[in-house]
Amino acid sequence: MLEAATLPSLAQLQTAQPAADQTWHARLAQQQTHRPKGALLIRHARLFDPVDLSVHAGTSVLMRGVRIVRVGLGPGARPENSWHRRSNEMNIERFNSGQVVPATVPFPEGVRVGPMLYLSGQLGNVPGQLKLVDGGLRAEARQTLANIRTILRSQGLDLQHLVRCTVMLADMADWPAFNEVYREFFGATPLPARSAMGCNGLALGACVEIECIAAGPMPG
Repeated sequence: MLEAATLPSLAQLQTAQPAADQTWHARLAQQQTHRPKGALLIRHARLFDPVDLSVHAGTSVLMRGVRIVRVGLGPGARPENSWHRRSNEMNIERFNSGQVVPATVPFPEGVRVGPMLYLSGQLGNVPGQLKLVDGGLRAEARQTLANIRTILRSQGLDLQHLVRCTVMLADMADWPAFNEVYREFFGATPLPARSAMGCNGLALGACVEIECIAAGPMPG
């Protein structure tokens, strides 16, 4: 367990000027830390001092009343690749399994941002084709939900990972019939939050389109 280090004086910090290529950009250790009563624990930090002081690993500093304990250099941390810079680089992945819509469509099946999946609106199309299944609202609703499940499973998730769905109906009079199919399809699976609205003209002349958001496990 790390313990709080002695607080150096401002004069000591001002004289601590290592070479530019050895400058420490402080980052809190990723372990359990002991903090004095009233101290604010910050899991990640890059220190910016108004007088551009260099901070050594293993010291504790006081900035605007906030005490940060046992700061240290992360693996490979340098000015050009500090945690602060890396935190601004969002990992965005677009995916298309090809099992639901052809790869030629001008949009992916969905986009993953961290643990979140944002699915494009899905129709009751024949898997892999831009053609609706026969049978009207009920058949399309069932196929739409099946297509959504296929996409989720291609990403290692399933219906229970859905957190929100937006339902677009070509005719709001179909709402009761859609709900029957919806409840039957989910069964005992917890239902996501949901909105439903009437829309004038859906792609392919569809009766229903569903857009979903899912939450997966936090990336390793």
